[in-house]
Amino acid sequence: MDKLNDAMVDHYIICGFGRMGQQITKEFARQRVPFIVIVDSPEHVSTLHAQRITHIIGNVIDDALLMQAGITRAKGLVAVASTDEVNVFIVLSARVLNPKLFIVARSILEENEDKLRRAGADRVMSPYTLGGRRMAAVVTKPGLMEFIDILLNSERFEAEFNLLQITKSSPFTGRTVEDIGFGHRCGVSLLAVRRPNEEMLINPCADFVIRTGDELIVMGTLAQLEHRQSALVSRS
Repeated sequence: MDKLNDAMVDHYIICGFGRMGQQITKEFARQRVPFIVIVDSPEHVSTLHAQRITHIIGNVIDDALLMQAGITRAKGLVAVASTDEVNVFIVLSARVLNPKLFIVARSILEENEDKLRRAGADRVMSPYTLGGRRMAAVVTKPGLMEFIDILLNSERFEAEFNLLQITKSSPFTGRTVEDIGFGHRCGVSLLAVRRPNEEMLINPCADFVIRTGDELIVMGTLAQLEHRQSALVSRS
């Protein structure tokens, strides 16, 4: 297990293996995202072994375990421990050990969301708030929510969402959406563009010019997205 940990780079660390942690591991595995789980409860060990999930057993707020999980080489961390207090400690430790780490934390109580942000979380998710919004949307826009559920949860469809970062050497730099050929050429749909210090642009028009530093939010199959991702780093 230690050798596997040492080999991991740009992976994600999941702190906690309750219902939400287990759902996250399933989704990561489905998307072939590298990850490691830190769990402090021996009751989950048999499940982790049965599913061949790379894991470490111990105190999730122990800096030594975070280091063992390769936090200095990790891309992100998800804090989904059983209490908000533990999640705050996880976020504080993780932020100190890797200032560039992207951290997502669960907040069980709404009043603790600000604490988690101040501790260093980039995103704070409240299952109850999200659940309430989702239920309201199901009532008011049932057809739309059914479509979104199919995209995100059905194994019959391969559609995925991804974020493509445009670097200075990218062949997309300086070209319009039409020139790049999103949709009709490569099958990948461009949904939005996030530009530094500007509001997110939804559904950019054909003559919109892509710049260095832009982040493109796209949808397509895994094969299509991987092809587009590779095109960003190599000129034809």
